Amino acid sequence: MMAPQREESAVHDDDRTVRSKDYRQATLEIYVRDLARAKRFYETVLGWKFGAEVDRTLLFQYLPGLAGKVIEDPTRAGLSPQRTAVDVWDARAAAALAKDLGATIESESAGPGSVEILITDLDGAHFCLCSV
Repeated sequence: MMAPQREESAVHDDDRTVRSKDYRQATLEIYVRDLARAKRFYETVLGWKFGAEVDRTLLFQYLPGLAGKVIEDPTRAGLSPQRTAVDVWDARAAAALAKDLGATIESESAGPGSVEILITDLDGAHFCLCSV
């Protein structure tokens, strides 16, 4: 049995590059107050690519067959109790980009060969940026 191929996308900001790793999870829905602002944030920090906006919703595909939605709904923004883990090549670089865009760095933990940084995005969604 062959190992699955890792898919990558690169995001460039000045001289910094963050590459999102293949990360498998169920369909993800993120509620935000400002769709355009959220799109810029997720494109820059995580490298997500979005389709056209339909009914205040942006769809993105992070792996073949696995999709996510960013939905503009100020009444639900930041209310999700879940924390989404996102595997990135460099958690510290991704966290620096997130902070530059207004996210809050909550905590950082590091172990042998791994880093996990908890952030809260502009709308209160919680993410763990993980690199190994």
